Amino acid sequence: MILVTGGLGFIGSHTVRALLDLGEDCVVVQRHARELPAVLAGARVEVEQADPGSRRPARRRRTR
Repeated sequence: MILVTGGLGFIGSHTVRALLDLGEDCVVVQRHARELPAVLAGARVEVEQADPGSRRPARRRRTR
């Protein structure tokens, strides 16, 4: 399992897509929740809403 911070942005989402295509499982940590970008449509991606610099625990948002 690979943790990707900012995985819903342009570069991050394409990185996640490449990792998924290689058969890796990915968890995305995103500071602000938003919809999955088109490049990840239909992908099984776990998204956690959290500030990577914060000590507060992450909140699970969705798994696709």
